[in-house]
Amino acid sequence: MDQKVQRKLDLQNHLAESLKLQKELEDDLRLASSIEKAKLEKQIADQQQQREKHVQELSCLDHSDVRSRFLARIIERNTELNPRGAMQTERMVSLRLDEVFFSMRAERQITVRRSGNSPFHLLSGDEDFIEMPGGPDGRADLIRGLPERRTEQVELADAVRQHSRLVVLGDPGAGKTTLLRFLALQFALAWRDDQPTVTDREAREYGETRLPIFFRVAEFAEAFAKNRNLRLRDFLAVPFGNVNASPEAIADLLNDALAEGRAFLMLDGLDEIIDPTDRRLIAAEIDDFIGSLDPRNQVIVTSRITGYADAPLGSASEHVTLLDLERDQIKRFLDRWCLATERFLSKAASEEEITTRAQLEIADILKSVDANPGVKRLAVNPLLLSILALIHRNGSRLPNRRVELYKLAAETLLREWQLSRGIPEHKTISEAEAAQFLWPLAYWLHSEKPLGLATEQEVKDKLAEFLATTRKKETDDPEIIQAVCDFLERARKFTGIFVERAPGLYGF
Repeated sequence: MDQKVQRKLDLQNHLAESLKLQKELEDDLRLASSIEKAKLEKQIADQQQQREKHVQELSCLDHSDVRSRFLARIIERNTELNPRGAMQTERMVSLRLDEVFFSMRAERQITVRRSGNSPFHLLSGDEDFIEMPGGPDGRADLIRGLPERRTEQVELADAVRQHSRLVVLGDPGAGKTTLLRFLALQFALAWRDDQPTVTDREAREYGETRLPIFFRVAEFAEAFAKNRNLRLRDFLAVPFGNVNASPEAIADLLNDALAEGRAFLMLDGLDEIIDPTDRRLIAAEIDDFIGSLDPRNQVIVTSRITGYADAPLGSASEHVTLLDLERDQIKRFLDRWCLATERFLSKAASEEEITTRAQLEIADILKSVDANPGVKRLAVNPLLLSILALIHRNGSRLPNRRVELYKLAAETLLREWQLSRGIPEHKTISEAEAAQFLWPLAYWLHSEKPLGLATEQEVKDKLAEFLATTRKKETDDPEIIQAVCDFLERARKFTGIFVERAPGLYGF
């Protein structure tokens, strides 16, 4: 029998025996002489004290059991990665997340003040004035200096380790959810194994070990829609209802970790709240909750870039934006992805055969990336790159079947990806709508716009032309305008195909 289970049984037996003995002592006390009473009262007090110790130890064991079951479920949920677009292979692909994950790059904005190394310098760290070099008359001029905003690149692993409050922004498919799943897995494993710090298989460090509390913001939004008075703290245990423990025990576990400053709160998909009013309310609730936490806790929130500005989190959080994959990162991704996929799909093959096949796949895909701008444009996005790799693994040579490549990738995003993100079906873009709007829009953009970008008004005008022709109405008809606005809102928020690529500029 497990030692922990045996200890619980022993404690429960000791409690029962102690209660029985105390009852006997109390019976004796009623009949005892004054000389004997003091001795019996001392024995009764000893039994009560002993039982309190047993109860406390049982509580600790129960808490440990709940924590073990909680961690086991986090590990179980996040060990495997079921790729979007896996339908493109002969059978479903399931890969180990820690085998395919790699730390991506992001950029953040930093404030730079003029220093003495520049032609002018700050007179005081407390003043916004700078001293210009002397003019013709030899006098220095004082002008008001404004701090510069610059961007710098950062590895995500470093950002996680360095910032206790972090917001990760990125395009659809950029890897935001995968990042949180990977972090939840690594922190759960480290806690389970009593490791003081979290280190992945490539020796990257992510900071002090904390209890991972990972769920999608959309889950809270759904509950909030039913109860507008719901607070995030009261909701924390709800996403873990399938852990084999009572909701009260889970809530105690999570709240204790937060109170001790040993929790890592991971909130995925702030952008997935469809209603703008709810998004602002929930962002404010998240902000208030984060502000109330012990600063030793760690918090990371993810969101798409589009829509985040409408309901941002507080300035206390560091913000980083995921970057497109560069050529070296595409290679690193494929090195991991193709080898893991080949192992999964060719279990009967030797390791040497698996490695050889994977290397051929990698070389062929990279050749397509280098030779074909259309393939390269897809390959900079981790989600789309994984779809390319799976399509290629199934026998489609990317350069020669480009139309089918785009079609398969688009179908995956329109169907699998939208629905798997929990987006209501009435908000998704159907294939019929895509054929009516998106495909002609894509053709126009690539034909008329060298950068593949257009302003929002240009996009609306072009969509109105498509729809007005179909419905035999004028482009300024209120029905046409409303339909275009509705479609564009859904397309850019939920499809992952048509997004805001730069402020005010949209593209595929």
